[in-house]
Amino acid sequence: MKVEHFGTDGIRGPAGGDVVNPFFAARLGLAAGNWAKGNCPASRLVLIGRDTRHSGPDLLAGLVSGLVSEGLEVRSLGILPTPALALAVTLEKACLGIMITASHNPASDNGFKLFDHLGHKLSPEDESVIESVLPEKVPASLSAPADDPDSLAAYLEHLATALPEGSLKDWTIALDTSHGATAHVRRIALERLGAVVKQIGDASGNQLINDGVGSESPKRLASLVRETNARLGIAHDGDGDRVIFCDENGVVVEGDCVLGIMALDAVRREVPGSSTLVTTDYANHGLNQSLSEHGITVERTGVGDRCVADRMREIGAAVGGEPSGHLILSEWSSVGDGPMAALNLARIMLESEESLSKLKDCVQLFPSFSKAFPVAEKIPLEEFDEVSEQIREQNERLGKEGRVFVRYSGTEPKIRLLVEAKEEALALNAFGVTERILRKELKFL
Repeated sequence: MKVEHFGTDGIRGPAGGDVVNPFFAARLGLAAGNWAKGNCPASRLVLIGRDTRHSGPDLLAGLVSGLVSEGLEVRSLGILPTPALALAVTLEKACLGIMITASHNPASDNGFKLFDHLGHKLSPEDESVIESVLPEKVPASLSAPADDPDSLAAYLEHLATALPEGSLKDWTIALDTSHGATAHVRRIALERLGAVVKQIGDASGNQLINDGVGSESPKRLASLVRETNARLGIAHDGDGDRVIFCDENGVVVEGDCVLGIMALDAVRREVPGSSTLVTTDYANHGLNQSLSEHGITVERTGVGDRCVADRMREIGAAVGGEPSGHLILSEWSSVGDGPMAALNLARIMLESEESLSKLKDCVQLFPSFSKAFPVAEKIPLEEFDEVSEQIREQNERLGKEGRVFVRYSGTEPKIRLLVEAKEEALALNAFGVTERILRKELKFL
């Protein structure tokens, strides 16, 4: 069954719109609760977390009314990162976890990410089942439960396992928490390790999540690194499952390079499953070439950290992720975990006694160009003969050492174009030709 509401990473849309509203939240609570009882009959506990969006409490109340009507016990964990919720589900033996967030989307959006009793994101098949039983009528709204004041304690203890106490003494770290779910827990974790933290996007006042800050807008972080002479810059998205880095020079490090650093570290430490790195079709082909020299195979999946995580579990891989900042280290987490990934990068810098600007040289990227274009409607590309033909022609011209990759975003009304080639001029030309035909046929907004 084709799903209508779920995308590549849960449900997202304008808060108060046709889907992301308290009424729909109650419908989702009823349907997801019914599914959870059948999937995990040993537990009746549901854990709910949220990011800092103003629409979060109303959506929480809607979810609670639906879940309670299904006979489930609901505990609100309050504002915390998505990986903290996934961890809590496993520790508390809950049957279901729901994160109220729209991740890196604008503050005006919100949404839902669902986790099973193992802390894994639900499969498309499970999402389809839930959609198929969404009720039209919902119970009367209930007040949201009080937030658990101790909800972050277990996650902080978890983060503390990455590095010994005091490891980051004399380090200055520039931190951008996007006015989001990591705003407080991230600073605490770094300061416990002895770091001096210079923070922006700290969720103080009435600042809006992802508004000019965070992993999607790293320019302010880069400036902060240079202004404070920081050793490392860290930027998270709204719910903390992504992380982007700046080196000590204030240069944003490509996500492909970070994946390479993590993969090589796992091999060096002889972590089981380190011989294969799992990533998506968006990853730069230079990653394959660079890691193959060290005996590491790069395996690609469909777009979305769920696809990566599923394949990692299937083959027992130690490291996986997306160039956009989702990093999954199976030693510590079953989902993208920005704070844990950042601590592991700091550990690698300490153990290697190398700067990030030096470490990133382990991956030599192919020249690439990418951009996302807003669209009014996601019409299947197969319906545009000229577009399909142009993409095929450009891929033939670029050969095995280049590609044109076009797909609709699974979380936003956008189409994404990625072009890479061994030579910059070839990539730039293919990008321009493909962009023109897309503009002509798809009528960008």
